[in-house]
Amino acid sequence: MLINKISQSIYNELRKLDGGQRAEKEQNANNAKKGGAKASDSDRSELSSNGKLRSEANEDISGIAAMVKAQPEMRADKIAEAQAKVNSGFYNSAEFAEKLADKMLGV
Repeated sequence: MLINKISQSIYNELRKLDGGQRAEKEQNANNAKKGGAKASDSDRSELSSNGKLRSEANEDISGIAAMVKAQPEMRADKIAEAQAKVNSGFYNSAEFAEKLADKMLGV
């Protein structure tokens, strides 16, 4: 089922992110023990590797969400009703043929 595939890919991406967070925390702890990062003269901002992974994951999730929204709606009750009509021969009946002809002619 499509939803299971999507759920699995999202789960895998989130596991990657979680692993990245742990590695980054360990690295920060090691840096702090060694004297930490030296202060610079100007402020600056960097996107961590974990942040980059999150950004990529968000793009992937957005793409998957768009694919899901593009899928046509499936209504099980309507499908079951149509299958029952096919199996009963309703679409081969004279009654159906007359209704269809009337609709085609706009009557």
